Amino acid sequence: MKSEKIMSFMSIKRVEKEEFVFFTSKKLLKENGIHIIFTTKLKGVSSHPYKSLNLAFHVGDEEKNVNQNRKLLCSALNLNLHHLTTCEQVHGNNVVVIDEDKIGSGAFSRDDTISKTDALITNIRRVPLAIFCADCVPIIIVDPVKRVVGVVHAGWKGTYLEIAKKTVHKFIGNFCSHPQNLIIFIGPSIGSCCYKVDTVLAQMFKEKFILPLDTHQGESYLNLVEINIGQLLESEIKSENIYRSNKCTSCDPAFFSYRKEGGLTGRQCALAVVV
Repeated sequence: MKSEKIMSFMSIKRVEKEEFVFFTSKKLLKENGIHIIFTTKLKGVSSHPYKSLNLAFHVGDEEKNVNQNRKLLCSALNLNLHHLTTCEQVHGNNVVVIDEDKIGSGAFSRDDTISKTDALITNIRRVPLAIFCADCVPIIIVDPVKRVVGVVHAGWKGTYLEIAKKTVHKFIGNFCSHPQNLIIFIGPSIGSCCYKVDTVLAQMFKEKFILPLDTHQGESYLNLVEINIGQLLESEIKSENIYRSNKCTSCDPAFFSYRKEGGLTGRQCALAVVV
């Protein structure tokens, strides 16, 4: 299930501000008024092992540090922190459409975040949606025609449950999006160079997605990005509308990595907003 060659007309570029370092599509913002962001762990105020720009409450960092990091993020992007909308990621495939009543869920605390959800969608302007990752695949889906954005958290469980495909179907069903108009941005995640799995998990993916296993010295490795791209192509997304960062969170020290750090680390975020 290798994807077709991914073209880079829009691409994802690194940007460094005084407050933080991130990856974005300047062209999408300029031409379509839609801002997409993949943060790094650089800058920010958190201390080890969450140093420095940890944006997630659930990892054990001090709440005041997370709130300060989120304030830095939203201020630098000229966004209203009170409108930041997040979810309680549980490695499932639940997708929630954000209406007026849900705006700001989880902005300042875990207590009021959207429960048991791993993907968010909205067409409401100035409402930034965010999911948090440290190896899992962050996917941003954009409909520049209908002006709708979605953020997806796809770890191995969500990928196996086809959350990317389900989110595309939600765009189609709820907003009448045409799949060939959708633009996909895949952010930094653990690569097949580093994501070693046991034979049981490898066989599960091989059988469900009919894919060859990546192996190194007899060990099995999963390529979650390619598997998600396969699901997107099956959903009639045009290959030239899929863009990826090609950054491995385990290899690149600019990112938090759950595996590399032994499970105790911060989270970067994928954020999308119609401005």
